Amino acid sequence: NWESFKVTYKLFQREKSKGKEFTNAAETLISQINKRYKPKDDMKSTRKLKESLMDG
Repeated sequence: NWESFKVTYKLFQREKSKGKEFTNAAETLISQINKRYKPKDDMKSTRKLKESLMDG
């Protein structure tokens, strides 16, 4: 049925855009984390990042 296909397609498009928003949010978060822990001392910042991820 063409009508139900159109409805399903619209729902799919909406879900797809939600997924895109989530991906953008995740990428933003990752880049913020990377900026915060710019390696002055690689090991120290890696340890900090791991600790903050484990605490959360």
